Amino acid sequence: MTFALQTPTRLKLTHSQSRTEIHGENKVPALDLRFCWQTSNRHMDMVAPGLRERLMGQGQPERKPGDAQEKLPLSVDELGRLLFPTMRYPLKFDDEHQGHTLRVEHGVDDSTALVVKLCRLHRFEVTPIEGGSAEIEFSVSSSAGIDEHLIGCFGLKQQTEVVATLLPASEVKQGKKKGDGNPKQGSLTPEQALAGSQG
Repeated sequence: MTFALQTPTRLKLTHSQSRTEIHGENKVPALDLRFCWQTSNRHMDMVAPGLRERLMGQGQPERKPGDAQEKLPLSVDELGRLLFPTMRYPLKFDDEHQGHTLRVEHGVDDSTALVVKLCRLHRFEVTPIEGGSAEIEFSVSSSAGIDEHLIGCFGLKQQTEVVATLLPASEVKQGKKKGDGNPKQGSLTPEQALAGSQG
């Protein structure tokens, strides 16, 4: 199973850092992003198949007025009780996934979305929460087509909520569109557009 977000999903961008990678004799810009996803504990299985059933049991914990869990806009889950409440969380996983495409809503429409290609997903951390929710943290790194526009926009979005999709290479190829949403990349001239419509 590969980790993917096929539909637009709300994430918190907790960190954005630019750096330089050496590719042969060339220095290229790279970007490291860190996200936190507050979601149903069902999605823990996307990180490690079977993880949910190993950590969660039947029933719901007793809740008191004002409990943090009551504030979460999440549906009640049938596996809502932590089986190991004294275990230290988050759980950390060394799994990595290569070739994903990250698309983050930005600007007026999909044509101005922030797109990061050939991403490496890594540093997964999972924190199950009493009541049926979970926090999944992960990093996204890439040096493919990173420019000042992407670095600046993601830097300004740190510690804010974003709406994103994260697709593996197989799904990106199947649903490939002309243009990747980044200014200066993938835009067609009128002549190219006309040629494409006639071909």
